[in-house]
Amino acid sequence: MPRRFLCAAVVLASLSLAACAQETVEGPDWLVDPIQAQQLGFSTRWVADLKLPVNQRIEHAKIIGDQVICIERPTRLVSAISLRDGRLLWQRVVGGPTDQLFEPFERSGRIVVNSGGRVFTLDPRTGQIESVSELDQMVGDAPAVYGDLAIFGGLNGHVFAHDVRIGYKVWAYNMGAAVQARPIIVGDSVFVANLAGQYALLDASTGEREWHGRTFGPVTGKPAASTIGIFLASQDQTLYCLNRAQGDDRWKYPTASPLREDVALFGRTVYLFIPPAELQALDAVTGELRWTMQTTARPIAQRDRQILLRDKNALLAVEEATGVLVDELPIKKRTNTVLTGPDDSLLIVTNQGQVTRLDRLR
Repeated sequence: MPRRFLCAAVVLASLSLAACAQETVEGPDWLVDPIQAQQLGFSTRWVADLKLPVNQRIEHAKIIGDQVICIERPTRLVSAISLRDGRLLWQRVVGGPTDQLFEPFERSGRIVVNSGGRVFTLDPRTGQIESVSELDQMVGDAPAVYGDLAIFGGLNGHVFAHDVRIGYKVWAYNMGAAVQARPIIVGDSVFVANLAGQYALLDASTGEREWHGRTFGPVTGKPAASTIGIFLASQDQTLYCLNRAQGDDRWKYPTASPLREDVALFGRTVYLFIPPAELQALDAVTGELRWTMQTTARPIAQRDRQILLRDKNALLAVEEATGVLVDELPIKKRTNTVLTGPDDSLLIVTNQGQVTRLDRLR
């Protein structure tokens, strides 16, 4: 082959390879490296991007039915992303300029979201607002949900049940001080604690008190419950395990710092985050310390004999029995939300609206 034709062939081949390389680079902008995700036991299924401006962020994200519902702040824009393939299904601004929206929830196949003073019901197919009702009192969080009842902790110290179907309060109970921690459902009852350290178990249908007690500091973190007991973290530097039947202490675990965050409970292990950077794992039955880990990560899921932790820029897998780090999956963007989805899948939601689904490898 003449030299000039050989050079031309080399140039054409180089251009072809460059085009192929460029095509590969233009693939999905994954939040995590697919190869590293496989090492952690996940495959990358899809990625979506809501493309938020720099002055906005994702405040809440929740899986409801076959959708991932994201709420932006300060715009109050609610977005629905398909859980199956990551498509943007609809977007809707909910509420007015004075409304701060909290975590959405589901009721009878409808999406429900509340602000400090109102409850909005949305059609999951279109995001159309179907109804708006006024709350009897101002609240600072989403409710515990029992059937058609959304049970809120009021900023004026009242716990009350708002019937989402009819839009009215059906019962109220005076706790005596503002409620910051979200109530939790325990069987057919609701457990609530306030900023004075007082707590009570109420009948979820009627609001009738079943038992009550108190800690010696404010309660700001959401409690947790299982058949073992009700786990309550107080700023009096104590984790309480309460007997579900009578409300007396099964055990108490003292810490060196006030406990302000939610209690995480997976199986027979309770996890406490101790500021500024320590995670403690306790036996839920005895209250004995199993292990400690220096980290700012929080538990999100249990699988096999491992606990998955969420940090701002990584997912961590640690041995459930010892707290030894097994593997780490870096996340390219800052995130504070990782959701557990169907079939042990994970949904990573970044502050700026990137969402990716990781499916568990079988």
